[in-house]
Amino acid sequence: MFIDQGTYYSAGYTSVGGDPYGNYKQGQDTGQLTVAMNKVHGNHELKFGFEGRQHQMNYIQTNAPNGIFSFDHYGTSQCPNDFSDCGGDGMSAFMMGYYDAGAYYEIQDRPATEDRQYAWFIQENWKATPKLTLNLGLRYDVSIPRTDRFNRQNWLDLNAPFPVSVPGLGALHGGEVFASPSERRIVNGDWKDIQPRFGFAYLLDPKTVVRGGYGIYYSQPRSGATGVAPYGSQDSTNTPERLPRTTAMEPRPICTWAIRSPMG
Repeated sequence: MFIDQGTYYSAGYTSVGGDPYGNYKQGQDTGQLTVAMNKVHGNHELKFGFEGRQHQMNYIQTNAPNGIFSFDHYGTSQCPNDFSDCGGDGMSAFMMGYYDAGAYYEIQDRPATEDRQYAWFIQENWKATPKLTLNLGLRYDVSIPRTDRFNRQNWLDLNAPFPVSVPGLGALHGGEVFASPSERRIVNGDWKDIQPRFGFAYLLDPKTVVRGGYGIYYSQPRSGATGVAPYGSQDSTNTPERLPRTTAMEPRPICTWAIRSPMG
């Protein structure tokens, strides 16, 4: 809670309450399953297997879980505009219940997201000659886009019918779509991550080995299981009439709006 938005520090006025941005909680875990097998046959060493990972994250970082309410001198000023000779006092506005347009209180859903990755791989080390060893491999990764436990995600669908019609423009498209039990993911999966690898090692002489290689690699998406679910905040605009400093009126409630949970 801020009296005159912090400009009254020199006059002895201070902000009331704690830090409104102090709510941050995060919990995450990763499960991994790896199965690999090796087989050696003559000059060939074959390795193949499977790898699966599951990432889960619970996250919340509300901007203002305790609410932010600012009181300035406009609420008790005699002038409709901010003239310095018209008086007004932030503490008086606070005592009368006149907060400014910056007051808000926020409720955020707690995202509980999950994503998975699967991979299959095969690799062969082939000692083609006493001096030359070849490494041949192939890996295939599949990244399953994240989901939220309660499907609280949304995305922009440019093909969705627009709910408002405009004469002369025909059918309009584009709108916000929320996840549902039948369509939980907000992006499509990637099924094309095929990764060939090739390497070699050649013995030039007993003290010199030449090595080289080529490969295509895909990593886990940067966001992974993270991501912020939609959050909701309630803002209130209060434009009080400019009152003479000697006029009293009934105080108005500081918080007069309804708190609504996020959509979706």
